[in-house]
Amino acid sequence: MPDPDDLSSSDLGDFQAPAGRTWLYRIEPANMGGREALTSYIIRLSRRHMVNPRILVQTVFAQVDKRIEGVANNRFYTKDGRTINALGLYARMFAGVVGTLTGRDDIEQLTMLPWQDVLPENGEALIARAPKWCPFCFAEQARSIGYAYLPLAWQLALYRRCLRHGVPLIEACPRCLRLQPFIPAFPDVGHCAHCGVSLCYLGEEIPQAYPSEMALEASIEEMLQSVGVRPSLNDFKSNLLRLIQYRTAGNKSRFCKELGWDSWAANAWLQKGKKPTLRRLLDISFHHHVPVAVLCSGRLVVSPLPPVKSRRESRSAQKSRAKRPKLSTAQVRNLRGLLTGFLKSSPPLTLNAIVRILELRRSVLKYWCPEECQMISARYLKHKALTGGEQTERRVVLLSKILEECVHTGQSATRRHVDQLLRKNGLALIRPELLQLYRKFHSDAL
Repeated sequence: MPDPDDLSSSDLGDFQAPAGRTWLYRIEPANMGGREALTSYIIRLSRRHMVNPRILVQTVFAQVDKRIEGVANNRFYTKDGRTINALGLYARMFAGVVGTLTGRDDIEQLTMLPWQDVLPENGEALIARAPKWCPFCFAEQARSIGYAYLPLAWQLALYRRCLRHGVPLIEACPRCLRLQPFIPAFPDVGHCAHCGVSLCYLGEEIPQAYPSEMALEASIEEMLQSVGVRPSLNDFKSNLLRLIQYRTAGNKSRFCKELGWDSWAANAWLQKGKKPTLRRLLDISFHHHVPVAVLCSGRLVVSPLPPVKSRRESRSAQKSRAKRPKLSTAQVRNLRGLLTGFLKSSPPLTLNAIVRILELRRSVLKYWCPEECQMISARYLKHKALTGGEQTERRVVLLSKILEECVHTGQSATRRHVDQLLRKNGLALIRPELLQLYRKFHSDAL
């Protein structure tokens, strides 16, 4: 694994392409509905070369930067690879490698690296834990440019709804309900990496979003599209002081309370040198009608603004829920029939999974079909308890075999040795049932 503290080291060495040429195709990043994310660009790059994206990383990328050899494993492709789109070590590694191989100097724009001077590297919930997509956008991309890609904005945890269509972004396959890897084995983000079903919505009716309902997503899009702006933490602090002086006559405590923060929140940036999270920047942007890119660069021109509601007041106003749909007797009967059918599914489904399949709110199901919902939840909990017991028994049997093998071969069953053997199966003695058996083994031996 690369050393996170050694951020200045680079193993690019003298890796050079032939004169006047590049090692990989110099394809253009997509920007139909937002600038493409680096993970998506890597997948499209492998598609152009007709190679498995993971093989491209392991065999080609690792030649350019030797540190990639230590991170190219299954967990990286499914979980840790999300930080390629962020602003930390992996983002710098892969942006440098892809830039070297393609000869492009704009690869950093496919990550959050342009904001590394302002945002903290381990910022609160910056990158989503799983890839998200809009099925309507996927369909439009396939029709217009011939392939589907993932915009960088979709990778952010705060970006939850499609700005073009107003629908929530999806993160689970509609057929197998599994999350998608950040770097799949097959070079196509438009199909499920597990069951192969299309992730595009091919229907004729395409919803349209209302801009007033998408203020957060619109602010993020505007922020990421500010290519010519180089955000600066010093500019942010200067502009923040100017806003505090103008809006609250220099009262930092009042300024923070109007945004729903702790009264000392601004001191962390102005006096302690810490960096604001993306959520905090968006709070200031909404409250004072200042684009995030302007807030973090240049000199902010403060003009008179109309009074605005505080963040706490906005939250209370947003708590109003949509009215529960009224269903006819026939619709309720059909809904109960569907839920009765789900009671026979194997393995049992959770109520949340059924809600996603039926595209209804959980409250609707529990209101109109309370008995069926209760039976579904009870059946799943029973199944979970049963399978959990079976898995516990299998873990105990495995540890028993390991301890017997240690006795048979004369090896010392130290905790470190047993842990190493368990780790091959993804287990550890920290599990209560395994630790109890291990202690009993040693007490019996005494």
